[in-house]
Amino acid sequence: MRVIVLGSAALGGFPQWNCGCPNRRGFREGTLKARKRTQSCIAISPEGERWYLIDASPDLGHQIEATRELHPSRLRESKIHAVLLTHAHPDHVLGLPAIGLGGVVGETRTLIYGTRRTKEYLLSKNTIFAEGIDEENWVEISLNKQKEILGGGKPSGLVFEAFSVPHRPISVKEGSFKEELEGDTVGYRIEDENGRVLVYVPDRREVTAGALREMDEADVIIFDGTFYRNDELIKLGISSKTSEELGHIPIAGHNGSIEMIRDLNVKQKFYTHFNNTNPLIPEDSVERRLLRVEGFHVVSDGDVIDL
Repeated sequence: MRVIVLGSAALGGFPQWNCGCPNRRGFREGTLKARKRTQSCIAISPEGERWYLIDASPDLGHQIEATRELHPSRLRESKIHAVLLTHAHPDHVLGLPAIGLGGVVGETRTLIYGTRRTKEYLLSKNTIFAEGIDEENWVEISLNKQKEILGGGKPSGLVFEAFSVPHRPISVKEGSFKEELEGDTVGYRIEDENGRVLVYVPDRREVTAGALREMDEADVIIFDGTFYRNDELIKLGISSKTSEELGHIPIAGHNGSIEMIRDLNVKQKFYTHFNNTNPLIPEDSVERRLLRVEGFHVVSDGDVIDL
């Protein structure tokens, strides 16, 4: 299985247009050694020909253009056969129109996998999604059940299992979606025909015993790295809320994700979905060096991970 990191930032990307934090100022002034980051999603393939996305970021059009493997080889073609959605927050779904909300792959439509609640929210007052999501191309997923990814009219050889992830409510305004329910956000455990396992969890508020079981013995995990510290935004004067209150477990500190998952039997551990304030964004930061010592890595846009 091959994984291409299409995007590795949280909502807004890096540099974020409306932020004047030290990272953004340093990047603008040319004093910060860092790379641009688009909003998070990945592409996976069993053999490098058929591709399946996890999430569809608002930057998807640019991400496809920047990724040679996703370019058409014929006059009219999509290499993307299916999209698996982790949840319905805008930075994870607004790229769906970039592939035509079920664009044609050969004689079939691109399949969209998601939970029933994700579908209900996308179709609730969202006409941009209602134009392209229907019973023909939507595949409803059930939690903790194995299912093979289809798309392009044939099996992929990739089997996924979706598991519930505590994050935050789908919406702060929309009726029943203001309350977080089990399965509103999911992570994915994907296994190929050779038994190689990828676990992808870009948003997570806490790590439970069940979460540790889901990730243990994977070949690769790509995990929520939104904030390095729980009080990151508070110290910068950007917000009065902690990382956890915003739905993201911090990387460092007591009960941070390093402490919780460092001892898992996993071959490679990566972080993604970085907020523009994160001290892991500078490539020469002390936090980056400490992370490497702990056996973790920072993904960047365009990275290729082979399992």
